[in-house]
Amino acid sequence: MSTWLVTWETSNPELLPPKRVALVLNGRMGAEKVRKIVQALYASYSYSEAEMIPYRVETKNPYPAKFGDVGGVTYDGEITCGHNPFLAARLVDNLKSDASGNITWHERPRPTPRLP
Repeated sequence: MSTWLVTWETSNPELLPPKRVALVLNGRMGAEKVRKIVQALYASYSYSEAEMIPYRVETKNPYPAKFGDVGGVTYDGEITCGHNPFLAARLVDNLKSDASGNITWHERPRPTPRLP
């Protein structure tokens, strides 16, 4: 069963929030809806109350959520939003938690770009 998994990612582990997994969504949810949710989640975590007012307009938002890119082609199975740390959403398979609360999943491989 596929699931949208949203995690905090960073180049500096000291910047990670206490919970790496930010959100779990149904894998049947459309990519554009997930993109908007990820963008709102990042804003609620990272922006001040005053910043949320102008940034609600996507063209004024300094960190709009964006789909991935594979060889110049938009890939909607991957969404990123933010700077450092940033949110990364992607479709994963077999998301499970064990009795002690540890979460595991299988990452889907990114598509390979087609050569001309």
